[in-house]
Amino acid sequence: MLRRARVQPGIVLDDTDAKQTGHWSESVSSVWRVGRGYFHDGNAGKGESTAVFMPDIPAAGDYEIILFNAPNPNRASNVPVTVSVPGQPAKTLKVDQKSKGEILLGKFKLPIPGM
Repeated sequence: MLRRARVQPGIVLDDTDAKQTGHWSESVSSVWRVGRGYFHDGNAGKGESTAVFMPDIPAAGDYEIILFNAPNPNRASNVPVTVSVPGQPAKTLKVDQKSKGEILLGKFKLPIPGM
């Protein structure tokens, strides 16, 4: 079952907010998305494309980071996602994009940028 992602309280970043490197294609074929559409690598490059998100954090504290993706059986089941927070070791997770649209990456202590 596919469903449109519900807007979450807190800080929401869409893929258009990311600094992207590599080859990305835009799509709107899945109804599971936050904004107008979503970007994908077309199963090309095998990890060469990146999307880096730099949120504006209004207050230092604990934040849950949730990844929304457009699940489909034709997606990868082992996508590496790295969460990097200044002053902490980077955390890399393997994400299954075949069946899950809302994926909790974890709870992280985020500082205010520049602090």
